[in-house]
Amino acid sequence: MTVDLDTRMRSARDSLLGAADHLSPRRPSRPPRSLRPAGVVAVAVAAVLVVVGVAVRPDHQDGLKTVITPPSTVPRLIPAQMPHGVPAAMAGELPLPNASSPPPFALGPADVTLFGDPSADDPFAKADLAVAVTNRDPGAMVGGAKVTVRGRTGTVIDIGEPTRFISWQEQPGTVILIGSRTLDQAQQLAAADALVVHGGRVTLGSVPAGLPGRLEQVAEVPSFPLEGLTEEVMPLVRNSATGHFVGNESDEEEPSFYVLTAKGDAADIAVARWITHADTPTRIRGHVGWAGAQPDDPTMRAMVWQEAPGVVAVAVGTGVDQQVMQDTVAGLHPATGREWQALLAAGAGSGIFGGPGEG
Repeated sequence: MTVDLDTRMRSARDSLLGAADHLSPRRPSRPPRSLRPAGVVAVAVAAVLVVVGVAVRPDHQDGLKTVITPPSTVPRLIPAQMPHGVPAAMAGELPLPNASSPPPFALGPADVTLFGDPSADDPFAKADLAVAVTNRDPGAMVGGAKVTVRGRTGTVIDIGEPTRFISWQEQPGTVILIGSRTLDQAQQLAAADALVVHGGRVTLGSVPAGLPGRLEQVAEVPSFPLEGLTEEVMPLVRNSATGHFVGNESDEEEPSFYVLTAKGDAADIAVARWITHADTPTRIRGHVGWAGAQPDDPTMRAMVWQEAPGVVAVAVGTGVDQQVMQDTVAGLHPATGREWQALLAAGAGSGIFGGPGEG
């Protein structure tokens, strides 16, 4: 990560804390890959928190233990120990206070639809396409090469191998962003031509010939934070999701570790997997899950799993090796009420999870 990108990321955080005048009107052509939260603001807790009930079942097949969380209960998972170099954990509640009304310099929410092969273990391995419908053009903020798409002028947003995004204004008030990690630019433009726009909803019509795999709808998630889709900024869940968010980062922003648990379904898991490249099936806390790392930075890791029916969990880390990531996730446990209140208080007073912080 270059010094310029590090400086840009700190400027963005300061802006999210209220110093918007320090934010450059144009981002770098390659947005900073960041798995840290975008202006997380902790929610004040007035009531006494109740400890979440969780049972543990021995798994005699592989020696692992399966953590059993009651359906629809969203546990407040906290790490027993943060990775070396990461400060003590802090916490915030989901949804974020500004999720429904993002500040003017944020990209805002988007309705996201993913296409791939829904019958495959990895739906996005051979061919993939993410389509986001929003009202703010990230290309205008980020900049990039200009291209003609659907007869309109669009912007190619290259965030690093292998993912490429193309954005354009489809009509006044409607911006479409498409992204893929398997299709080349010509194939993306052909897929864009095949899109069928119904007001604010976009579907894929006739799939272009010559693609490396199937493109059928895999997931559809409304009101997803666009920074999460394009820059992998946590939290990687829809804006309306209720849940909990824990983690921290070093002063240099790496290493870092964050974990969230939130109400969600298979569509939320699919979007998180697509963003984080969590493509490898693995056991996580005794549950079926997926793990992966960014192709251009293997120290940016993620683990995605279903903690319980109706509960999605996502853990992300930067600057940590695979074993440390696995050990930290394996050590997650439900916080007591006292522990959680302390973490919320730390988050509210930090420059990451809200409050006045350093700036």
